[in-house]
Amino acid sequence: MNFFFRSDKFLKLIGYNFFISKSFLKKKYILNEMESENLYDYFISKIDRLCEKRWKEYPKRNEAYYNMLKEIENFITFLINSNPPFEKCPETSILTIIELFKNNPIFICGNMKSGTSLMSQLLDGHTNLFVLPGDSHYVNSFFKKNVSFDELLYYWIRRLITPTGKPPFWFIGKEIEVLQDFINYLKYFYEKNDDHSFLSVVFSIFAVNPKKSLSTRYWVEKTPGNEIYIEKLLKKFPNAKFIHVIRDPLTNLASLKRLYYYRNIKFSARSMALSFNIIFRKTLENLKKLGNKRYHILRYEDLISNTKREMEKICRFLDIGFEDNLCIPFENYELGVANSMYQTSRVKGKVLNQNRNYRWMFEFNKREKKMIISSLYNKAIRMKYIKWKNSNIKKYNKFFYRILFNIFYEKIANFLENNKFFPIIKDKYLRLKNFFGKLMVDNILK
Repeated sequence: MNFFFRSDKFLKLIGYNFFISKSFLKKKYILNEMESENLYDYFISKIDRLCEKRWKEYPKRNEAYYNMLKEIENFITFLINSNPPFEKCPETSILTIIELFKNNPIFICGNMKSGTSLMSQLLDGHTNLFVLPGDSHYVNSFFKKNVSFDELLYYWIRRLITPTGKPPFWFIGKEIEVLQDFINYLKYFYEKNDDHSFLSVVFSIFAVNPKKSLSTRYWVEKTPGNEIYIEKLLKKFPNAKFIHVIRDPLTNLASLKRLYYYRNIKFSARSMALSFNIIFRKTLENLKKLGNKRYHILRYEDLISNTKREMEKICRFLDIGFEDNLCIPFENYELGVANSMYQTSRVKGKVLNQNRNYRWMFEFNKREKKMIISSLYNKAIRMKYIKWKNSNIKKYNKFFYRILFNIFYEKIANFLENNKFFPIIKDKYLRLKNFFGKLMVDNILK
């Protein structure tokens, strides 16, 4: 197998545009004269500097971000070429633990900027839970795809170095022996689980993790939008449980608009409002289908205002004992940093009780407020966001927009989503993108 091979199509699909630069090839030729250990230290030092630089400009996707990705790929190429992968079987005791938890996943669901990162950080400190680093994008990147060993390797070593784009970096440490063991374990599990490559990643990270808990009963995956793919996930994992974090749609959408601004993405209030409508409806359908013993919904506002109470509920839901660490954000048992776009809010090892309830008043123009509030008003009330009844919000709940969304837009969305003939003729509906907005149609077509 050619381990230098990379699938650009796959990497673009999962959001990265890696490449090996000509300057690196020249640099590699010069540095080959040095000892391998010094070359390894050179990469570690440079990646550390680039990660810190990118962290200061987080969450922007700018030159600092792409320089970091490029150097990480150069490092991975060096790592593989210096020690070609071979199958290495973990110890029997580790395989026994893996066998106990492999069919017991917990999927964290919710919109981007709704509090899913905080939830994964809080779960991370519990001895019965193994939390994967960052967003794995399992469903939309690895589900039912023939992912090669090379693609898995490049994707996941990158995530082990900087899983969330913020400290702490190097999820399993910087030691070359640990990273090489991960590569070799991954090759072993990949050969054993060729029909389910993602599980080979879960097992390999657990096996190589020097901080792993031998009491692990569940593995935890977090990707925003998991709630849309419940049926797919249940086919693969019939015993799965789901924790769904919701947030006040106004503050959630205000955060998303700011994130889109930082990443130079066009924000469409119409598309986002309709997307949130679909997600809220899907959330209630999931709860009805699975019941509260398999599908747990909690509000972000409750989580940050009374963390202990909400995490005690999570423990009862998962049938695990409460531990004090559940009230502290961790990432692989190191204190986690808040996933905030604002420097002043990036606290370490603390739950920041700072819900910016009024940001929406300044973030949205008048037309956007009418669209969002009119289309989501009834669902927000149903989710117990009683403040929406206040006059400063309710005044934007306009009859025209409510009819437009609830009767026209959403009815068509429901038809397209549920029509069994739609996959055959879906290409003809791509013209709807200009009318409904890209995000809405993307959600329908998935």
